[in-house]
Amino acid sequence: MLHWFDPGPAGTEPDDARRAEAERRFSLWGATGRVIVVGMHNPDTGKSRVLTAGDERELLAEFWKLVKPFDLQITFNGKQFDFPFLQIRSAVLGIRPTIHLDTRRFSRQPHYDLREVLTHNYLQRHGSLDFFCALFDIPTPKGALSGEKVGDAYREGRLDEIAAYCEADVVATAALYDRVKDIL
Repeated sequence: MLHWFDPGPAGTEPDDARRAEAERRFSLWGATGRVIVVGMHNPDTGKSRVLTAGDERELLAEFWKLVKPFDLQITFNGKQFDFPFLQIRSAVLGIRPTIHLDTRRFSRQPHYDLREVLTHNYLQRHGSLDFFCALFDIPTPKGALSGEKVGDAYREGRLDEIAAYCEADVVATAALYDRVKDIL
């Protein structure tokens, strides 16, 4: 697949740096990446659940079972990243979703994407979860680990640290939603 990412000069073989960069970029694309952790938080109960599994198929099957009863999904950038990633990974693995993960722009039901709302449908290009948590005085979920470091942490076998990072993200997302849901 490297030739789809960066074929390089004609007649050359990919070097280690180009191969590593391709691997990094492909891991963020649902067609070639892999789901290693999924986090959920129920704002009504205050309980979180983080799924991790060595088997991606089992993780996704459990995820679909758990989200089925809920009428509203709240995410931060879920329309542009999380939901498309989960949908294509499920399709690749032959897993039938139990609900439709709505990625339509400008809708807030059944999917409330905080990033879309807070950036006015992406008219303001910038605005990470960390930024908006700081703006609304919500403890940031970003500590020693951040999104761009997850790949390295996974290769180093630090799945528990990734799971904790994911849980912190979903808790912060719920707190941010609670702050803006009646205002925006």
